[in-house]
Amino acid sequence: MLNTFELIAGMPSFHLSDIAKMRLDAISFFLVGLLLSAWGVQVLWNLLSRDIPQISRIRYSTSLAGTILWGLLFMLVLTMISGARELMTPGAWRKNGYTYALQDDDGVANVSMSADAIKLQTERRARLELLRTMLWAHAAANEGKFPESIAESGIAEELWQQPGTVPATYQYSGGGSVDSERERLVLEYAVYEDGSQWQLFTDGAIEEVTPEAPVDEAATSEEPRGGV
Repeated sequence: MLNTFELIAGMPSFHLSDIAKMRLDAISFFLVGLLLSAWGVQVLWNLLSRDIPQISRIRYSTSLAGTILWGLLFMLVLTMISGARELMTPGAWRKNGYTYALQDDDGVANVSMSADAIKLQTERRARLELLRTMLWAHAAANEGKFPESIAESGIAEELWQQPGTVPATYQYSGGGSVDSERERLVLEYAVYEDGSQWQLFTDGAIEEVTPEAPVDEAATSEEPRGGV
């Protein structure tokens, strides 16, 4: 007869949570699928070796290793494809269960606007960095003094135009020097939709105008301005 065990009231019992059960089921299904795939590869390979003597038969362990290797390679390729898709269309995809789907029309429009805004921010900062390089080169050749005005800077007029669709010329406060106290040297006009303004200081710093330190409102202009 089979041995019987005495049960005592209050004995602890251990159970997996629902999430743990789901994960265990998924892992078990994956392992069974992997083992069956390796077996299928072995059978097909060995059947092929009957008709082609140059192909040697393989063992199950070899088939399993090859299946795992190819699976990892496919995962790498799919990851690269999804990464390239996200880089080419940032934010255009949303998670939908285990897969991804395109955003709706409003979402795509917001993503496009966001991408354009980021591009414009990058162009604005790059333009100020270029002006900083050229103004510092002028100062190095003139005993550390900045040009008195835009006209005396020797910098092409198009470089004094702010990036964007609205024509505007940077405000320039010349006459200072590299060794002087920290002062505003170049300032954007407030012509952008987000209302932001970037400024270049005599110490080389490029900063955004903060609400605590507002600047005077300025109108746009199609022609370059002199010192302000």
